Amino acid sequence: MEIFIKKILNLDRIFKQVLVYLIDITLFVFSSIIAIILRFDIYMMIKFLDFTYFFFGIVLFTILFLSIGLYRTIFRFSNLNILKIIFFAILIHGLLLFFINMFYLKLPQSIFIIQPIIFFIFVSVFRLYIPILISFISKKITVPSAVIYGAGINGNNLFNNLKNFSIKYFIDDNPSMIGKNISNKKIYAFKKITNYKEDNVTHVFVSFKIRSFEQKRLILDKFKDLDIVIRFIPEYESLAQPLVLFDKLLEINFEDLINKHSLQNMNYSSKNFDGLNILVTGGGGSIGSELCKQLSEFKVKNLVIIDNSEYNLYNINSILSNKNEKINIHPLLISVDNYEALELLYKKFDFDYVFHAAAYKHVPLIEKNIISSLRNNIIGSYNLAILSKKYNVKNLLLVSTDKAVNPTNIMGATKRISEKIFSSLADEIKDMNISIVRFGNVINSNGSVVPLFNKQIRNRGPVTVTHPEVTRYLMTIPDAVKLILETSIISKKYKSGLIYMLDMGKSIRIVDLAKKMINMYGFKVGKNINAGEIEIKYIGLREGEKLHEELYLTDKIKKTYNDKIFLVDEVNENFEFIENNINELKNLIQKNDSDSIINFLIDNVEGYKKIN
Repeated sequence: MEIFIKKILNLDRIFKQVLVYLIDITLFVFSSIIAIILRFDIYMMIKFLDFTYFFFGIVLFTILFLSIGLYRTIFRFSNLNILKIIFFAILIHGLLLFFINMFYLKLPQSIFIIQPIIFFIFVSVFRLYIPILISFISKKITVPSAVIYGAGINGNNLFNNLKNFSIKYFIDDNPSMIGKNISNKKIYAFKKITNYKEDNVTHVFVSFKIRSFEQKRLILDKFKDLDIVIRFIPEYESLAQPLVLFDKLLEINFEDLINKHSLQNMNYSSKNFDGLNILVTGGGGSIGSELCKQLSEFKVKNLVIIDNSEYNLYNINSILSNKNEKINIHPLLISVDNYEALELLYKKFDFDYVFHAAAYKHVPLIEKNIISSLRNNIIGSYNLAILSKKYNVKNLLLVSTDKAVNPTNIMGATKRISEKIFSSLADEIKDMNISIVRFGNVINSNGSVVPLFNKQIRNRGPVTVTHPEVTRYLMTIPDAVKLILETSIISKKYKSGLIYMLDMGKSIRIVDLAKKMINMYGFKVGKNINAGEIEIKYIGLREGEKLHEELYLTDKIKKTYNDKIFLVDEVNENFEFIENNINELKNLIQKNDSDSIINFLIDNVEGYKKIN
């Protein structure tokens, strides 16, 4: 019952208003039936039931209740004053029905005295019972106990705004503060928190600004032996302002989430990109948009952005236009499988760099849309390779993925063929710098688990994980793009056409990621919603999904000038051979022959095996 009431209270306002209106209709019908039964008896009730009466009655009270704003009232705050409004509304309603009955309905007049009385009692009790019920349930719901670390002005403001927690006391490292009180809450030294179980403390809110990743780690280590959720205020905002939104505390630091430091400045500088014409395909996507953002920091001559999504293109164009008005941005709604449209761009702009980040990447969707995916991912890559060759582009870079290694899905197979196209082209053209950058998942990208988990946690679960042992390599989007740009520079010192693998660190279990996010939001893993718990639910691996991803096909890994970037030495195929394969694939796409396409991928992509 409690959970049901809570779900109702959490509904959107319009749905709650509709629900109350339907209840009022039910109360009107029941009060009318009871009035007829009281006037006569249950056996005569059918004789006097007149559906015209119900029609007029419902229409009239709907108009009256809406006109006096009865459905705009926040019912949980209803009080005795609302009874006056209800009384006069029902009185007018009864009089109107009485006059309608005199000329049209011809029901016994006594019903129009009895019914309004019963209707008034029903509606009044209903309105007044809601706040009583809410108050009762609120008392039964366990409010988590918390401690505020930092007894300064931020701590005081935080105390005044944490309405969903019961603050037990403050802790502070300043000896002069120990023993004093803030808002009737005592300030203790840190050692007090070691006895947190006595006070049922579940959360510690750090109220002071964190200046560095190392400082945050020290604080987390301080509490590591305690079964307590640690929450930090946003580093870029001050809680000294009069108003503090609790939601601000729910913002996740992705570096903390994957336990990695943000990369500092790379070796590339403005001189590497200033005054150049640069094309970014898929410029509205997760990687592509970040590429555009970082490139816009330089004095690029022309930044040409293409994407087949109007929405994504609009977003990145808006961001860049507001960010740097001096840069020449050309947002173009073009798909990479449109050779003619691409060639017009190559003719207009003498591209110095082409960053190819356009690709369909959502594994389950690609499995269901094979033809479209191959057009975009493979034919698009081939178009860019041919045009870059034809128009003498100096630098060509492909953004690839770990799913290209021994792929079990169409997405991975298409990316592996794209790698082959670019690497084989390097043997064909000696004066073009071609590089392929391969890395794992980027955290918080479109369609990834982090936005999904974020939404599920805010909805109080369940958080869905495919398998308890599934692992992924994870990196933040800004860091991945920094290394992509770095690769585009250092690759000039090596043979063209090589695959560069980014250092992704250790793979992370997705269930551990889910648990950490649940904790960072202030909840615990479990099934009791009222106790601040959120459930993790396993739903099974999706079509084409691996349990563990791989980053390379061979053991021939070499270091580069950057310790975060490695060379992967894989054998290139002849470009003419690749061209013949692409022509064969085009014919299969033209025929819409999915089965033959699958066989083609099996024959041409090492390690590819379709998993049903």
